[in-house]
Amino acid sequence: MATSVVLGTRPDWTRSTLGIPIDTIVRVHPGPPGAKPDLAYSRNRVSVSRVPGATARPEDEYDVGFVYGPEATHQDIAARSLLPLLRKFVDGYNVAVMAFGSTGSGKTHLLEGSQGKERNSPEGNGLVHIAVDELFKLMTEKAVYVGTMLAEKRRSPSARAFDFFLETSFVELYREEVYDLYGKQQASRTPLQVYEDVTEGYQVSGLSHRVAKTAAELRTAFNSGRCMRDNTREDVGSVHDRAAAIFTIHLAQYSPASGPGEEDRILVSKIQFVDLPGSERLAEDPEILRLREGPILNRALHALGATLRALAEGPGGGLAPAAA
Repeated sequence: MATSVVLGTRPDWTRSTLGIPIDTIVRVHPGPPGAKPDLAYSRNRVSVSRVPGATARPEDEYDVGFVYGPEATHQDIAARSLLPLLRKFVDGYNVAVMAFGSTGSGKTHLLEGSQGKERNSPEGNGLVHIAVDELFKLMTEKAVYVGTMLAEKRRSPSARAFDFFLETSFVELYREEVYDLYGKQQASRTPLQVYEDVTEGYQVSGLSHRVAKTAAELRTAFNSGRCMRDNTREDVGSVHDRAAAIFTIHLAQYSPASGPGEEDRILVSKIQFVDLPGSERLAEDPEILRLREGPILNRALHALGATLRALAEGPGGGLAPAAA
């Protein structure tokens, strides 16, 4: 599981808040029956043996934020590692949860869980579905809190109440091209153009968005997009395993002024759930990668590595809890 929280624009009252650039969370899956263990772990440390059953070398030992064993459920992971990020999201921070691992390690299942039979079914027990339910609980609690505060300070009975607005987008990235998973079926595999906005950063031209007023609508928006992912196979493997998917929830919160001389406030933030490509290619020979898949994959991996290094080594001006 991987979570990465990166601050974009944030309100002035959060300027003094420092965050963790990256927080790496590991989930361990059991090996096949009878296999010798090639990994040892404790609460905050993972040791990988190059030879199954042998002692790990110092360079193969890693300190991490937290390690979940095979017995951990999605609910366990969400309670300890995801819910604190959701609270930050509601407080106005931008959050990214990145699932990183080899093909077959359970990245997609971690995010999506067990799905319902119907294409747009709101069922599911993955981290995204848990986040959706908890998000609406948090927003309900905040609405009650802000409403109580306004009732004590309100300048007139006609003042507007606290309100919030949610919309989603869902894209798939493959070979450095972006595809809209909410697009019409015949046009959904037409790549969209990416451009850089002076104030908003990188944007996708023509990207579809879906408004969600309830938890069920938000779940349905996620499930309808995931069903549009490319599952075709090519000579080098499944497109699904080699593509990245990004599900984004945009949140806008309106808080009316509570007294004379004060201004209304609008707080905007987003949370992104990223299902990354299989990481086993990182262990392959670079020359074979170059010949088989060209320079595109190498550039993508280089960009990801550079981003993670910048988050880990940069100043504490940005918040970035991350999990893997």
